[in-house]
Amino acid sequence: MTTCYFIRHGVTQMNAQGRVNGALVDTPLMPIGIRGAKEAGESLQNILFDRIYASPQMRAVATAEVVLQQNNAQLETPQPIRLAEPLREMSLGDWEGHRIKDYTDHPQYYNFVHAPSAFNPASFNGEPFQTVVQRGVGFMQQVVSADNDQTLLFVGHGTMLTILMRSLLGVPYDQLLADGYIDNTSISVLTTSDGRQYKKIRWNDTSFLSQPVYNHL
Repeated sequence: MTTCYFIRHGVTQMNAQGRVNGALVDTPLMPIGIRGAKEAGESLQNILFDRIYASPQMRAVATAEVVLQQNNAQLETPQPIRLAEPLREMSLGDWEGHRIKDYTDHPQYYNFVHAPSAFNPASFNGEPFQTVVQRGVGFMQQVVSADNDQTLLFVGHGTMLTILMRSLLGVPYDQLLADGYIDNTSISVLTTSDGRQYKKIRWNDTSFLSQPVYNHL
């Protein structure tokens, strides 16, 4: 049985400002984001991670570093943070860095949330759902196959990880974002015995945080 821990990065300035925080933009963690990552790490301090993967984007790497600084097993037997390009956030092209509310009336925003199969981001140079699902699920199949019967940590982004985990759980395509995104510095846990069928053990848990979090893009 392979146990997969997923953590969304801590709060950034773009999160706090309600801006689209995608694959092409990056801002540092805010103090609340660093604190959230520390508290997530403290809640996992006795978990031995056999391998650690993070999106190459600054906000994910910084979160992974803070989480691991709290981990007792990591202090004894350090594991490197492996940067994984497939975990990069979904690209929303020209929307990135702008306020989310500026696009809520756009027909493709509705499709983004409610009808992923109809989402067509070509007009603003974004990334289709199909690409995100393919790169994420393909990566997981490679990693779990190589790391069978281990405990793995993945640190990434709200949209990407939500789409990835729900795809692994077999959620219908057009419902991938129907229930919203996972929160900043939330912890989710899935298990699998074959790398193809997954079971949800823990979902979007922020009970360890001392302050409320944001759950924007």
